[in-house]
Amino acid sequence: MDLPREEPSAGPKRYAEAVAIALSGVDEEVVVVGHSLGGITIPNVAALRPVSHLVYLCALVPLPGKSWDETRLKGQMSPVEFDAAIEGRPDGSTITRPEIVESLYQDSPPDLAAGAWERCGPQNYGITQGPSLDFPPTAASYILGLRDRAILPEWAERTCRLQLGLEPIKLDWDHSPFLARPAELADLLLSLA
Repeated sequence: MDLPREEPSAGPKRYAEAVAIALSGVDEEVVVVGHSLGGITIPNVAALRPVSHLVYLCALVPLPGKSWDETRLKGQMSPVEFDAAIEGRPDGSTITRPEIVESLYQDSPPDLAAGAWERCGPQNYGITQGPSLDFPPTAASYILGLRDRAILPEWAERTCRLQLGLEPIKLDWDHSPFLARPAELADLLLSLA
């Protein structure tokens, strides 16, 4: 779903509210999946509505009550593959350059990867600057891509153990398995649900 990434001041609570609104009227148990920066959103959703399981997919992991910028561990993003492909804009947001395709979608067919990049829009960083809610303990899983160039696997494994108390599910995937391996990812998500 689309999150409020174009709103400069939108923090974790605002992102979580967007998800909670989209889920209004859903009475069944909900499994929430957060990819990449979306990992900051999903536990905050659990603070606003019942969630049966959180799935961090090649994702950042926040701490309750803290901003991502306050709690991040150094070295979580690959400066060679990822940072060089980000371009700052005068309004404080960023956009991605075409070379990000190799960092995010290296396993995907070129036409799908190019299409995904074309849908990338500006990203503001209130999501990393605002404090997370005091989210409740919720059942969780972490899917780690061993060939992820955006969220370094070593960082993800350490963070998964320290912050979630879990062993990650390690797969020989890139950062975007929903594009390169949709059926495999769907099967895995169904098994976790």
